Amino acid sequence: RESDAWHWQPATGADISDCVALAQRHFEQEITPFQLPSPAHYARNLTLAVVNQFYAPTEHLLMVARHVTGNELMAYTWAERNHRAWWSEDEIAQVNVAHCHMQIPARTRLKLISQQIDLWETWAQASGIPVVCSTTMRDDQAGFLRLHEQHGFVVRGSFAYLRVT
Repeated sequence: RESDAWHWQPATGADISDCVALAQRHFEQEITPFQLPSPAHYARNLTLAVVNQFYAPTEHLLMVARHVTGNELMAYTWAERNHRAWWSEDEIAQVNVAHCHMQIPARTRLKLISQQIDLWETWAQASGIPVVCSTTMRDDQAGFLRLHEQHGFVVRGSFAYLRVT
């Protein structure tokens, strides 16, 4: 949106190191009690998603939000298709990541997450994917899941589902 201090764009290889650094700085502590983070492994997976998105844009969604003046990475999101629940044939767009820079104001973070949710729905609809699933394993997840509910998602535990119409 023109009034925002950032713009969303498809991620490129040049974005990978900033995405990894943001994940390390703000989210790595969420997994360390039970998994050992591997920045190189994460960078590899993000790089593959960038390449796959370039050649098959309906298979992967990896978008970054950068500040319009300083070009600082403010947020990024990553989703992919071809997931299914064991009990349904409906294809699911699985959201892998919804990260925001945690030192920006809370109101700005909420707007960025809201825009990410809109990106998932728009991408799923354009790609012919009937269901979007977003999950979270963060300690503090109530606000994140409440925002999903405001966007029409049905929340079950730490999973949020949206039937795309």
